[in-house]
Amino acid sequence: MPASNQEKKQRGDLVKKLLKDILVLTEQFGYITHIEENYSIGKVGYTDQKQFKAHYLIRFADNTEWILFTTTSIRDRVKQQYWDAFNLKEINPRITSAYLVYPDSIEDN
Repeated sequence: MPASNQEKKQRGDLVKKLLKDILVLTEQFGYITHIEENYSIGKVGYTDQKQFKAHYLIRFADNTEWILFTTTSIRDRVKQQYWDAFNLKEINPRITSAYLVYPDSIEDN
């Protein structure tokens, strides 16, 4: 039986929370220096300054940054995340890498 939209949203929220927990722990150990959730910026000269989005931006001690996306469904969403990653990296030269986090499995609890 196909999952309902509510179930899909709950799984997506769970994966995002699990990644955040890992990032917070990583920050506590000093591997990263900053975590920004729901990172968004826009191109100069355009009215929408939240045009491109990533679930997380993380910063390292050398001021390089990575953007992270999560998904539980690879299908057509990858195209949008690729587009956002391309533009975010163009706008912010400190972003050196973009990663899409896709879980092997998701536990209900």
